[in-house]
Parts: sequence; C-alpha cells; structure tokens
Amino acid sequence: MYKRTIIGTLLFIIFVGELVVGSASGLYTVPGIPVFLTMYYLLFILYESLTIKYCLTYRALVPLTFGIYAVLVTGLLHGEIVNYIRHPQDNFVTTLIRIQCSFYPVFAYYVLNEFTKRDPNRVPSIKSILIACVIFVLILTPSKTFGLITLLNTLKIAPLQSLFFIALGVMAVVFALRSQPAKIKRFRSKGLNLASLILFILCLIPSLKTFVLLLIAMPIFGIIFLSNSHFGESQI
Repeated sequence: MYKRTIIGTLLFIIFVGELVVGSASGLYTVPGIPVFLTMYYLLFILYESLTIKYCLTYRALVPLTFGIYAVLVTGLLHGEIVNYIRHPQDNFVTTLIRIQCSFYPVFAYYVLNEFTKRDPNRVPSIKSILIACVIFVLILTPSKTFGLITLLNTLKIAPLQSLFFIALGVMAVVFALRSQPAKIKRFRSKGLNLASLILFILCLIPSLKTFVLLLIAMPIFGIIFLSNSHFGESQI
C-alpha cells in the first residue's frame, strides 16, 4: 500500500468526523477498527479511480459524495435514514450530517494534495474496486448493523424518506460524473489552508460540541471556497 493511499484514508476518517462519532458510538473495538479502516480505504481508492477516469473537480466531489457516502453508505447501508422516523425531533441534525458529510473529501483532498501526488499506475480499476466493495458489504451484512439487511430494514421503516434520498443520490452522482472535467491542475490559497487547519483541529477534538460546530463550519467553508471557480474547477 503506497503512502498516498494511507494518508488519504486517514484524512477521510478525520475530516468526516469519525474520531468523534466513532468514540461516542463505541465503534472502536477490536473487530470494529479493521472494518472501519477497510471501509474508508475502499472509499478512498474508489475516489482515486473515478478521478483518473473522469478527471473530477473539487466542485464535483460534493454531489458525488452526497450520493455515494451520505445516501448509500451511511444513509442506507448503515440505516441512518431511519432516524427521520425514529428520532423526528433530531431531523435538523440528521439533515445537517447528510450535508456536512458531503463536503469532507473537499478538504481531505486539498490537504492530501499538498503532501502527495497521485500515481495512476498504482490505482486499481473501477471494476475491481466495485467488486471489492460488494464483497465488503456482503461480508458485513450478517452483522445487521451494516449491509443489505440494514438497507432492506431502512426501506421498510422509512420508505418515503429512503426513496427521496435515493432519487437525489442517483441524480447527484450522475451530475458529478457528467460534469466538465478539470481545467486547472492545482489550486493553492492561504485562506483555504487556514480553513482546512481549523476544520482539521475541530475533527481531532473528541467532543460532541465541537462536532456540532464542525457540522456547521464545514459546509459554510466549502460553499465559500467552491464558489471560487479556480478552486471549484481544479482537479482533485
């Protein structure tokens, strides 16, 4: 496994806020940690492969991540969409999480590209990664906490919400993959460096209060910087 994959996987874990959520949910167990690391490793190399094929921009990352991560991975396979039915009083926070976790690769990739360069020859094909993802889901399905059983339960308990998010997710992924390819190879900004550092620090603090602040700050920072066409249209 080469350096970029290791660093990228760790940055995905950090910027999505898993250090806080994982510690609060009891995810960090002996069997849980390798499963956790494998999932983000697969996500990262999937993004790497898609970027090579479609020359993805930072702006395309947001709808792509909404469809893949916010809807499919956490919303359906992990069953978080069910929270709209079981915990309606938390609907605002549940929606805010869907939004925040659509932005995390923007900052993860910006930091990653400051330290490493992508080697296309060391990135697996999309087909092989998707096969690995399917195997991963099937292996975890019997746990009933992640996988196809959870997905079916989510569709059963929250059918309208699930179908709504599925429709949005499919449209978001199609939009992302059909977006104009990157026109700019590299973008640097002192403001973006500072914003990424602030978010990185927030992600390292194991506190639900700072996590709520992260839910608000990350989308705001993301919208501000992605409105800059030079950054939005640069390659991840």
